[in-house]
Amino acid sequence: MRHVNLCISTLAAAVAALALTSCREDLKRFEEIFVSDLPDPQKIITVNNIVKYPRARELEKEVFTVTGMKVWVNTNSFIHSKSIKDIDLVPRDPDGNFYDLKLHLDNHGKLVWMQLSAGHLFDQIALLIDNVFYRTFTPKPMGEGEDFVIIEGPFDRFNAQEIKKYAKNNYNYFNKD
Repeated sequence: MRHVNLCISTLAAAVAALALTSCREDLKRFEEIFVSDLPDPQKIITVNNIVKYPRARELEKEVFTVTGMKVWVNTNSFIHSKSIKDIDLVPRDPDGNFYDLKLHLDNHGKLVWMQLSAGHLFDQIALLIDNVFYRTFTPKPMGEGEDFVIIEGPFDRFNAQEIKKYAKNNYNYFNKD
């Protein structure tokens, strides 16, 4: 009987050692895949549909505007920072105080934008930055062979530069797989 208990204890210790070794390797793989040197996303841009008469609580949310008011938007965004490869600033005035945003989209973003601009040609769409309603705009069709769209401002210099500063990091963060 004592021999059986010793064998069981030895076997249990071997299984535990194997499991711990296996867990360490899995943890290393997890860290390599999910823990990266990329900074956390900031100035995340989403383009959402405005909801005039909210009815579906799971698909709609109330967001604050930059002035403190509230607006209802659909939670399923058309465009997200994960589809915006980079942003250029297009000066709106000669002094360089206000800008338009030139969004360089990936293939998914281009397809979505084509559908968005065709389906909402005369509608106002919401631009959210970090889940705060920034402004409305009407999506204009993308030019043939172009990989960018322009969202007309005015965006003040500070906000425009901050949005541009984080665009590439956000794209890399959301597309790191």
